[in-house]
Amino acid sequence: MAYLEIKKSSILHNIQVLYDFCIKHRIQLCAVTKCCCSDGEIITLLYNSGIKEIADSNMENFAKIPAGIAGSLRKSVIKTRLSDILSIHSLPLNIRPQRVFVSDEILLDALAEIPPDSCPEIMLIVEIGDLKEGFYPDKIPSICEKYSNLPIIGLSANYACLSGKMPCLESACLLSELTGKIKTKNNTLPLVSLGGTAAYRLFYDDGFQEKKSEKCNWELRCGEGIFLGFDSSAGNDLPGFKKDAFKLFGEIIEVCEKEYIEHDKKGRNATGEYNSIPINGKRLNMILDFGILAGPIKNIHPLDNSIKITGQTFDFTVVDIIESDVKYKTGQYAGFALSYGAVSHSMLNKYIKKEYR
Repeated sequence: MAYLEIKKSSILHNIQVLYDFCIKHRIQLCAVTKCCCSDGEIITLLYNSGIKEIADSNMENFAKIPAGIAGSLRKSVIKTRLSDILSIHSLPLNIRPQRVFVSDEILLDALAEIPPDSCPEIMLIVEIGDLKEGFYPDKIPSICEKYSNLPIIGLSANYACLSGKMPCLESACLLSELTGKIKTKNNTLPLVSLGGTAAYRLFYDDGFQEKKSEKCNWELRCGEGIFLGFDSSAGNDLPGFKKDAFKLFGEIIEVCEKEYIEHDKKGRNATGEYNSIPINGKRLNMILDFGILAGPIKNIHPLDNSIKITGQTFDFTVVDIIESDVKYKTGQYAGFALSYGAVSHSMLNKYIKKEYR
């Protein structure tokens, strides 16, 4: 059976690197745990390493958190739906979110109907060019005034999430200025929360550190950096981070010589596409017991650099091994490095066993 190897020491190393950085620059750290579905064992690892703030896109994942630590973690919903808000009052206290990220007035109206002692703190998402979700900046003053009775504590922005909008000093300064419209309780400073891992490079920039406003607190929301030590937006590794926390191993269910030929009548494959396999003639193949639903081709890379993925269906992966010196056999395993997307696929797939190292 295919399995996902999760190396705890690499995750711990990356957390420590981020912690040291955030402490040095007086930045709060929120671990985005949506790629691992807030898996209980991983959340326990994060908590024991000092993480006290997590964020997930799906509120129901908080139910997976062990009861012993669920009440001590601050939990944020970063993809807040109206149905989430309407169900908050029915959740056990220890798995209710303490923060919700909101980008629509209908959601704010629904939050206004929640009893004050049950209403989570609110982060207003601001549209600064990523074109996913968020209020436009010129709307923030009127929103803050209209909903001044709600516990709005800060502003949030997403970078390189949909459109590829990269972090910049100008957008961060704009968010900082806009926090002046927020009236927080107990004279606490408003918060500017920036995500995802792309924002790490902005915080790392000396120019930002020089101009960073002291009129607000700053938060980095990071998932890919913690779990993979990689920044997809820039397409490169984060210096000093471990990259091997997640590996996918597929069980070999067949090793056989196959002859690739072009068919006269060719239809679409199982995914509804016309697939042209980029090799010809007799080749040596192995078939693995996972497919697109666990790790799409574009999101995985063989640990054996001499083998090549030639195709996938939803639950099979075909690999050309003719150039490899490894003598693969049925029943053995072949490993793959994963991108952020593949980790998410594998964690969601119940047919992929999770093994913690």
